Amino acid sequence: MKATRLRLQKTLRTLSEETQISMSRLSALENRRAYPDITEKEKLYEVLGQKIKFEDRAIVERNEKDALQLLENMETARKSIVQTGLSNGQIKCPVCQNNLNFTVSPLNGHVHANCTTPNCLNWME
Repeated sequence: MKATRLRLQKTLRTLSEETQISMSRLSALENRRAYPDITEKEKLYEVLGQKIKFEDRAIVERNEKDALQLLENMETARKSIVQTGLSNGQIKCPVCQNNLNFTVSPLNGHVHANCTTPNCLNWME
């Protein structure tokens, strides 16, 4: 939304005046701290055009849930890796049960891990 607004050379103030949506609400919408209701979408489409896109709240919440699950899986794997006491090796991946290869830095304890299953756990601290 912001890129479209700037391309049309509209400030938040002018956009607010044209749509009758408060500047603080527009700022929240642009920064994805809020989601527009149907009336707001219609007003914004009218002023900015149909090319702007809004993220669906359900999609954002699902993505956040997936990200939290990924972090939880990484933490589970990391704890298992640290418990081995090894500087490198393999453990069973907590997600897919395949091999999770790892290396633990002797300098700072950072873990690098990569599951042998494509698109599974893979991180570097």
